[in-house]
Amino acid sequence: MGGGESPKCGSNREEVVAAPPSLANAPILLLVCFHKALRTELAEVRRLSLSALESGSHDHDLILDLRRRFEFLKLAYKYHCSAEDEVIFLALNVHIKNVACTYSLEHKSIDDLFDSIFHYLDKLVVDDETLSKRFQELVLCISTIQAAICQHMLKEEEQVFPLLVQQFSSKEQSLLIWQFICSIPVVLLEDVLPWMTSFLSQEEQIDVVHCLKQITPDEKLLQEVIISWVGERKASTPNGQGFQYHGFVVPSYERFIHVCHVEGLQLLLHSYAQNEIPLAKFVEKLCRELESFVKGISKHLVYQETEVFPIITKNWNYEIQQWLLYASLHTLPLGLLKCVVTWFSSHLCEEASKSVLHSIKQATPLIDNSFASLLKEWIRIGYSGKTSVDKFQSELNEIFNNRCSFSSIENVHNANKCSSNSSSSSSGFNLHNLLPGKLKILSPSLEFSVEKTGPNSVGNLEPQPIDQFFFFHKALKKDLECLVLVSAKMAENNGLFTDFCRRFRLLQFLYHIHSDAEDEIAFPALEAKGKLQNISHSYAIDHKLEVEYFTKTSIILEKMSEFNDSVHSLNKKKMEQSKMNFSRMCLELHEICKSMQNMLCDHIHREELELWPIFRECFSIEEQDKIVGCMLGRTKAEILQQMIPWLMAYLAPEEQDAMMSLLKKATKNTMFDEWLGEWWEGMKSYNVGKVVDDLNPKLTVDPFEIAANYLSKESFHDRKRENLHEENFEVDISRDFKVDDKAEIIDGHECAECIKLFSDGEKKRCNERDDVKVNQKTGDQEHPTALSQEDLEDAIRKVSRDSSLDPQKKSHIIQNLLMSRWIVTQKKLNAEDNVTSSREEVPGQHPSYRDPLKQCFGCTHYKRNCKLLAACCNQLYTCIRCHDDVADHSIDRKYITKMMCMFCLIVQPIAPTCATVSCNNFPMAKYYCRICKLFDDDREIYHCPYCNLCRVGKGLGIDYFHCMNCNACMSCSISVHTCRERCLEDNCPICHEYIFTSSLPVKALACGHLMHSTCFQDYTCTHYTCPICSKSLGDMQVYFGMLDALLAEEKIPDEYASQTQVILCNDCEKKGASPFHWLYHKCANCGSYNTRLL
Repeated sequence: MGGGESPKCGSNREEVVAAPPSLANAPILLLVCFHKALRTELAEVRRLSLSALESGSHDHDLILDLRRRFEFLKLAYKYHCSAEDEVIFLALNVHIKNVACTYSLEHKSIDDLFDSIFHYLDKLVVDDETLSKRFQELVLCISTIQAAICQHMLKEEEQVFPLLVQQFSSKEQSLLIWQFICSIPVVLLEDVLPWMTSFLSQEEQIDVVHCLKQITPDEKLLQEVIISWVGERKASTPNGQGFQYHGFVVPSYERFIHVCHVEGLQLLLHSYAQNEIPLAKFVEKLCRELESFVKGISKHLVYQETEVFPIITKNWNYEIQQWLLYASLHTLPLGLLKCVVTWFSSHLCEEASKSVLHSIKQATPLIDNSFASLLKEWIRIGYSGKTSVDKFQSELNEIFNNRCSFSSIENVHNANKCSSNSSSSSSGFNLHNLLPGKLKILSPSLEFSVEKTGPNSVGNLEPQPIDQFFFFHKALKKDLECLVLVSAKMAENNGLFTDFCRRFRLLQFLYHIHSDAEDEIAFPALEAKGKLQNISHSYAIDHKLEVEYFTKTSIILEKMSEFNDSVHSLNKKKMEQSKMNFSRMCLELHEICKSMQNMLCDHIHREELELWPIFRECFSIEEQDKIVGCMLGRTKAEILQQMIPWLMAYLAPEEQDAMMSLLKKATKNTMFDEWLGEWWEGMKSYNVGKVVDDLNPKLTVDPFEIAANYLSKESFHDRKRENLHEENFEVDISRDFKVDDKAEIIDGHECAECIKLFSDGEKKRCNERDDVKVNQKTGDQEHPTALSQEDLEDAIRKVSRDSSLDPQKKSHIIQNLLMSRWIVTQKKLNAEDNVTSSREEVPGQHPSYRDPLKQCFGCTHYKRNCKLLAACCNQLYTCIRCHDDVADHSIDRKYITKMMCMFCLIVQPIAPTCATVSCNNFPMAKYYCRICKLFDDDREIYHCPYCNLCRVGKGLGIDYFHCMNCNACMSCSISVHTCRERCLEDNCPICHEYIFTSSLPVKALACGHLMHSTCFQDYTCTHYTCPICSKSLGDMQVYFGMLDALLAEEKIPDEYASQTQVILCNDCEKKGASPFHWLYHKCANCGSYNTRLL
C-alpha cells in the first residue's frame, strides 16, 4: 500500500520547511518542527499497524504500544492546538481577520478522530474471531487521522505561517512562541521537546537549541531547564499507580469548584463590559458569585486538611509524598508555575521558607537538578519581596491575556463535557482537567446563526437560492458513503468494480465543477464584502488538496483495471499472487476512500457551519440569485444532464420540489424550463416524475374536441360544408394528401413516436388511449382542419375577440386551432411510415453537396451527412434554414422526427448515426443536438440550456457564459456588461429581425441595447446615437471637441447672443440651459452635444 500521507504531503512539506527563513530570523517556524515530528510519528505508527495487519500478528503488546503512542500523540496534539487557538491565532486575528476560525474548527474535528481510534483500541482488548476485522478498521482510522492531520498542517504552513512571518517581527514571534511554551504543562514539555528534536537532523537540532535560547527570557536557570529538556526522551513516571491509589482511598473526592462557576464569573464580567447589565445589578450579582466562590474554596481547603492529607500521611511514605508534590507541580503550565511559586513563597515566613528549600534539596534525586535550582530561585525571589501583588497580577495578565473566551452557556457545557471525556497522558495524568483551556470561538455570532441555518433548514425556513449548496452537499455525502461501502465489498465481489468506477468518475467530475464554481464565483463574492476578506482562502486550499486525493484514487483504479484486463491470461500460480495483489489494492482503495470521505465531509461541515450562514445574512435574495445564476451560467447542458438526476436520486420528494423551484427562480428569465421539459423525456429512469410533471401544463382533453366544440357554436358552417365529404376530408397545407377516416394507427412504435413529438399532456393522452383514430364527423360540428387558411384566421380572430372566454381558455383554444393541422399531418406521416421506409420517393430524396468537387455532403449553411424531413411539407431539406429560405412559412424544430442518410438515401428516425446495416453506424456529423435537430461537421457548437438553442462556440464555462438577467450567451472576455432583462428577446432596431434566434453576430451597445454587427457598421456611418434610447454609442469626446472648435469660430447675431434655450441631455438625462444655436446645444453638466430642445 501507499505511503499513507496526504497526497504530495511529503514533497510539499519539504518545500515549506526549506523555503521560509531560518529559525533565527523566524522563530515562529519552530512549530513547523513540531509538524515534521508529528508527520513522521504518524507515518511510523501507520507502518507498524499495517505491517501487523498484513502479517496477521495482533498481539497484546502491540495493542498496548499503539495505545501508549496514541495517548501521547493525542495529548501533545491537543495542547499544541489549544496553544495555537489561544495564543497564535488570537494574535494573528488582530492583524488579519477571518483566517483563524476555520483552523480552530479543524482542530475540533481532528480531536474527534482520536476518539474513534481509542474506540477500536478498546475493542481489540477482547480476543475473538472478529479481531482481524477490527484491527483492519483500526488501520483505516489511523490512515484517516494521518491524512486529516497532514492536510491540516500543510494548510497552516501554506497560509498561516507565511502570514505570521509577514505580520510579526522576529521579537514578536519570539514572544508568541514563549507564550505558546508557557501554556503547556511542564510534564508534557519534558516529553514533547526531546520527542520533537529526535526527528530532526543534527543541524536542525542545533537551530532549535539556538531558537529556544533566543525566545527564552534572560533567566539563566530558566534557559538551562529548557535546554536540558532537549535531549533523550524520559522514561515513564515511577510508581504510576499513585494517583489511582489516591482515587481509591478517597472515592468521594470531587473538584472544589466546578468550571461553570469560573465561567459564570467570566460571563458576568463580560456582560458588564458590554454594557448589558446595570451597575447596581452587576454589583449585586458579583458579590453573590464571589461569596459562593470563596465558600467553595474554603470548603475544599478544609476538606483537604481534614480528610485527604491525614490519609496521605498515614498510607504513603516520605518519598511517595515528595513525588506527589513535585508531580503536581509538573502538571501546571510553565508560566503559571512561576507565578504560583513566587506568589506562594511571598507569603512564607523565614522558617517555612527554609523548610521548603530544604525539601527541594532532598528531592533532587526525584527531579531534574536544573529544574530544582529554578524552583529554589523562584522561591528566593518571592520570599525576598521582589514580587508584589501588583507584579504577580501583571505577570498573570501577560501570560493569560486574551486567553479566555466569553462564549455562550452552551459552549461552557460543551467544554466541560470535553474535559470529562479526556483521556489520560502517557504519564498517567489527566492534564486537560487541570488546565481547562477552551478552544477560542472567534465569532460567537456565527455559531448563533448556524443554529438557525444549515442543510436541514429548508424544512424550517423559506428556501433561499444559496440552499442549493446544501442540496449538493447532501448528495455528495450520500455518494461518498456509497463509494466507501462498495470499496469495502470489492475484494469479495470483483463485479462491483465497474459500478464503483462509474460512481467515482461522476463524483469526481461533479465535485470538480462544484469546487471551481465556489472558488471562481461564490468565494470572491463573499470576499468582496469588506469585513469578510480571507474567510474562504482555507477552503480554496482544501479544494486544491482534495483534487490530489481524486487523482490518487484514479491511479489505483487504473492499476485495478489493468489487473482485470490481464487476469484471464495468467496461470494458476500467478493467479493466486494476482488475487493477493488485487486484495491489497482493494484495501488501499478502501483506505483512501475512507480518508477522502472524512476530509470532504469535514470540509462540507465547516463550510455549512462558517460560510453559508454568512451568505444568508450578508446577501439578499436577489444577490443570492445572481450568484447562483452566475454559477449556472457557466454550466454546460451536458453537465446539468448528469448533475440534476444525480441530485434528485439523493433528495427527498420535498427537497426535490424545493431544488427545482430554486432552479426555476434563478433561471426565470431564460428558456431553462423549456429545455428541462424537452430534455427530461430521455431521462425516464430517474424517479423525479412529480417535479417534471409540473414543467408543462396538462392537456387531458383532445385538442380537436376543444376547437370543434367551440366552432360548432359559430355561424360559418355553410361556408365550409361544401368542402367536406361524408366519409373523408382533404387538408391542404403545402402538399395535397388524403387520409381515410377509417384508418387506425394502433402500432405501439407509433405511440412511442408520439412521446417524441407531442407535449407532455398530449403524450399522456396518447398513452391512455390504445389507438388514435383519424376520422372526423360532418354536420353541425365542424373539424378545424377542414377550414381554409382564411377561415382558420377568421376563427382565431373570433376567439380572440370573444369576451365571454377567460384568458386561459381563450389561449388554449387558439393554441389548439394553430396546432390541429400539424397533428393531423403527423398522424398521416405515422400511418404512411411503412411506405416511406420501403423507398417510396419523397421530394428531395437525393444527396446535396456543400462542395460538389470534393463530394462533401451538406449545404451552404452546414456540413452534414443527412437531410431532415419537414413534417409540414413532407419534403426533405438539408437543414431548417434551407427550408425557411424557400418556403412561405417556418419549420418548428420540435416536430422534426425523421431524417434521410445521404449515403444510403433511407428515411429513418432522426439519430446521430445511420440505422441502416449497410452504413455500419455511419455518423451524420461530429455534432448532434437531439433538441434542436442540428447536425454539423465543421464548427464547434454547444447547446445552451438557458437559450434552449445551439450556439457557435466551445461551450459555457469555456469561452461563453449565460447571463440569466439578459438571457444571452456572452463571451467570457467581457468582464463587465450593461445588464438589461431579456435584452436579446427583441428585434434589431435596424433590420427588425428577431435577435434571439438570429444567426448573425450581435453588437452590444454601451446603453445595453443590441443590434446586428453589420447593421451597426452601416448605421454608424451616419449616426452616433442609439436608435432606441438616443444615448451616444461610444466615447464622442473627439467629435464634441471638434464641435467646440467650430462654435468658437462661429459668430452669433447680437440679438441672439444673450438668449438661452432649455435642453435635455440624452446622455446624462439632466435638464439645463444652453446658449442659443440653430443646431448644436451643449450640455453644461457632461459636455455632450447629444441633446434635444424642450
